[in-house]
Amino acid sequence: MEGTRRLFSASSGSCPAGRVAHTNNHPSAGSTLGAARFDGAQFSSAWFGGAQFSDAARFDGARFEGVSVLGPLVCAEWVTLSGAVFVMPVTLEIAARRLACQRTRWKSTAILTVRYAAVDLSHAVLTAPAAVHTHPTPFIHNNTAMSEDPLVGLGQVRIGVGMSRWQVGQVPAQRARSVCSSRTAW
Repeated sequence: MEGTRRLFSASSGSCPAGRVAHTNNHPSAGSTLGAARFDGAQFSSAWFGGAQFSDAARFDGARFEGVSVLGPLVCAEWVTLSGAVFVMPVTLEIAARRLACQRTRWKSTAILTVRYAAVDLSHAVLTAPAAVHTHPTPFIHNNTAMSEDPLVGLGQVRIGVGMSRWQVGQVPAQRARSVCSSRTAW
């Protein structure tokens, strides 16, 4: 689809609500993108492995139909997946200051592996088991550790529901913590 390459290679991009993003392209390993918006995008297949964002990466209201892995990606600010829908089993690998999954729906199993982030699962809907883990070392992409320079020193991953009201388990990044649920709306 024309324009898809621009979304993945430009320093910033946006995806109008309802736009379908079909791609076999992905950012080259080590490439750094600025702020990116994929709000309302529909991904039948996409790779963000090795993507690095120097600002926020927004996927609000996006629909991931054929995506089984999102990441590893590093974001200097926040990643938002609020209102997003994941149709098939998915693994997310994200290093960021904040990961917002408010009203996110997982229609199958999900594994969220995070570094540094405050993870907000307010009103998330899980229709199958899900796990949230901290990752003790930088993510590896193409046999190389991804740079996390903007995030170094942030410390602990925080996992919770409604992070401004309630924080669950101030979890050191060195220790994994799982949160599992079946047929539960958070």
